[in-house]
Amino acid sequence: MNKKMLVLAPHPDDELLLAGALIYTLKKKKYDITVAYFTGDDSSAGRGAVRMREAVEALDVLGIRRDNVVFLGYGNNWKNGTHLYNMPEDHVAVSYAGRTETYGLEDHPEYCMLKSGTHRPYTRQNAKEDIRSLIMDIGADLIICVDFDSHADHRALSLLFEEVMGEILHSDETYRPIVLKKFAYAGMNSAKWDYYYSPMLETQPGYVSERLDPRYECDNPVFRWEDRIQLKTDKRTRTRHISSNILYKAACRHKSQKFDRRVGTFANADMVYWQRRTDSISYRARVTATSGRADYVNDFKMIDCPNVMSSADESVEILRDCVWIPDENDGSPTLFMDFESPVRISKVHIYENFLPRENIVKARLVFDSGKEVVIDAIDHKGRKTEVVFETQYNVRHLEFQILEREGTRCGLTELEVYEDDNEQEIPLERYQKPENPVRNIEYDLDIILEKKFHGIAVNHSKEGYYYDMYQMLRMWDNTGNDRIVNWLRQRRYTDVAIYGMGDFGRKLHRDLESAGVRVVYTMDQYAGSMAAGVPVVRSDIFEEMPAVDAVIVTVIHSFAAVKRDLVSRGCDAGRILSLQDIINEAGYGILFQEGGAL
Repeated sequence: MNKKMLVLAPHPDDELLLAGALIYTLKKKKYDITVAYFTGDDSSAGRGAVRMREAVEALDVLGIRRDNVVFLGYGNNWKNGTHLYNMPEDHVAVSYAGRTETYGLEDHPEYCMLKSGTHRPYTRQNAKEDIRSLIMDIGADLIICVDFDSHADHRALSLLFEEVMGEILHSDETYRPIVLKKFAYAGMNSAKWDYYYSPMLETQPGYVSERLDPRYECDNPVFRWEDRIQLKTDKRTRTRHISSNILYKAACRHKSQKFDRRVGTFANADMVYWQRRTDSISYRARVTATSGRADYVNDFKMIDCPNVMSSADESVEILRDCVWIPDENDGSPTLFMDFESPVRISKVHIYENFLPRENIVKARLVFDSGKEVVIDAIDHKGRKTEVVFETQYNVRHLEFQILEREGTRCGLTELEVYEDDNEQEIPLERYQKPENPVRNIEYDLDIILEKKFHGIAVNHSKEGYYYDMYQMLRMWDNTGNDRIVNWLRQRRYTDVAIYGMGDFGRKLHRDLESAGVRVVYTMDQYAGSMAAGVPVVRSDIFEEMPAVDAVIVTVIHSFAAVKRDLVSRGCDAGRILSLQDIINEAGYGILFQEGGAL
C-alpha cells in the first residue's frame, strides 16, 4: 500500500511554500498526496473562486489530481476585527467578502459539502471538526502543516491543527503520524532572491527584522534553527534555469498572485521542516499539578495566542494560555503523571516557558520506583531540553518537581515522555551539503539569455527595501515627531487616515496618537488580518469611510500607484500625502512639486 501525505495550507499558493518541492519529490515515489486549503481568500467577492481554480491547476502541474485537492472553504479577513480562531466556539463569523458559511467551486465543492451535503457556518468549532474529520479520513503517514508566522490565517491554521492533533493523540493511541511544521514566510516567501547559484543554496533563516521577536531564532520561539530537518528534493525542483523548474511552472498557474516572481525566494536545494513528535506516552497519562493548568503540558500545543491578528510591537508576549505556571505561593510546585498501565521511560523532553527571565533554575524527576533525576541545565528560551537516564520499568507514577525558580511566570509548555532513547523515524531522504564551492551564475551568458527570452525578473528589491527603510528611519529620527506633528497642524490636518500598516504605519499611528492627532481609520491590503486599535479596511471601501483631512501613505516604493488607486475611488488627490515627503519637508523645508506628494 502506498504511503499517504496530507498537506495543510492556509491559502492557495501556500502549498508551494510549504511543500511544493516535497509534493513533486514524493509523488514520483508513489505517495498518495492530498493537499487541503483552510481558506480560499475572502478579501473581496469572487477572489476565492479565482484562487481555488489556480490551486487546482498548480497542483496538476505537480502531478496531483483534482480529486486529491480539498477546500475546507473557510473565510479570512474578518469584518469585526477578531479572527475566527479567537472567537467563541459557536459564534458565526463574517468574512470580509460578507460570507458566513463554507464554500467551494461549483464543480469542486468544499469538504463538508462533499461529506455531508451541506455548507457549514463559519465557527471555530466547525473549523476544528472539519480539520479533525479530514485528518482521520485521510489517515496520512506524514502530515505537513504551516507553523506560526506573521500572517493571521497561518497562525490560526497552525494552532487549530495542533489543538486538533492533541485531541486525536489523547483519544486514539493507534494513530501516530509523522508531523512536520514549516514557516511559509521566513526563509520562503519572505527571503532573499537567491536562485542563480551553483550549486543551489539551501534554505536560509530569513530576515531577523521580520521575526515575531528578534531575540529568538524562529517565529515560533520553541524552535532552534539548528534543529531543522533538511530533506532532499527532486532534481526538477533545483534546475540551473528557473524557467525549466517544475516549481516555476506550477507558480505560473497562480496568476492572480503573480507567484512566478517569487520562485527565486523559495526554490532551494533543500526543504526545511521542524518535527513535532507524536509518539510521546504523555498523551496516555492523566496529568495533575499542585497548582496551575496542568493540562497544558500534554496538549501538543506548544504556544497559543489570544489575538492572532498581527499588531504593533509584537513579541513573544503575545503568546499566552499555553504554559503550566504554578501559583507564586506554591511552595512545592509539582506536576504528576499517572499511567493506567505500567510503562517504561528512558528520556523526557522539557519545554520551559519561553518568556525572558521566567526560568526554572533547577528541577527533579521522581519515579515511583524511588529513582530521582536532577535537572539543572534547562534551555531558558523554551526550546527542547532533553533528559536521558537509565530506563525505568513498570512506571505508573512520575513527578516533575520545581526546586528553584526565578520570575513569577516560570513553568512548562510541554513535557514529553518517551519509552526509548531514539527518534521517531522520518522515512525521507535527507539533504547532503555539496562539496563544490558555491558560485553566483546570475551573469553567465545562458542565464542572461534566459532572463531576456523568458522575462525572468530577478528581484533583489528586498535588500534595497531594507536599505531605504533604514535611511527613512534615520531621517525620521533626526526630524523628530514634534516637527512632523507641527507640519500637519500648520496645514490643519487634525483628523487623518493612514495607508499601509506595516512597520512605518504602526510607528506613525503611535506617534500621532500620542501627540493628539486623531487617526480615524487605517487602510491596508491585509485588512481583516491585523489589528491597530482603529478600523483597518481595504481601499475598495474608501468611499464608505468617514471624511478625513488627509490620507498619509507610508509605503516607500509604490506611492504613485497607491495615489492613483485612491483617486480612482474618490479621494481628493491634494489630500493624499507621502510620509517620506512629509518627513523630508518637516525636517529640511524642502518643497515638493506635484510629482511628489504635496
